[in-house]
Amino acid sequence: MEEIVEEKISPELSKLGNYALRVGEDLYTRINKYIHVVKSLEDKKITKQNWIREAVKEKLEKEKDVSPGSISRERVLTFKLEYPLIKAIEGQVEITKKFRYSYSKKKWFEEAFYEKLERDEHKAKTLLEKLVESQKSKV
Repeated sequence: MEEIVEEKISPELSKLGNYALRVGEDLYTRINKYIHVVKSLEDKKITKQNWIREAVKEKLEKEKDVSPGSISRERVLTFKLEYPLIKAIEGQVEITKKFRYSYSKKKWFEEAFYEKLERDEHKAKTLLEKLVESQKSKV
């Protein structure tokens, strides 16, 4: 849903597309925290609007010369869950749908995986650091 907004700013910004994008609490909080920290400690002029515009421009620049063959494809994770666990997930998704318009089981699983990775990735990093240290001590 795009709406053209006429504003008297500058010629390049005279027509702005207005977007309302639903995002998860985690992403929303991360963006706000970042903006707050940078605004408090470094750049008083930073705004969420400008930060979002920069993020979009950077992604467009990064993908400017992307060929269809270089776009990463979706992958499929296959797994099995016990029936009571499935029912609990479905119940949680239904509760969340009351507060998030386009919520789905897929989104719930993705959040679960990202949250688990956030908690566990440090373990893999520690294991790799120990491996490097043990290799150094052998030399």
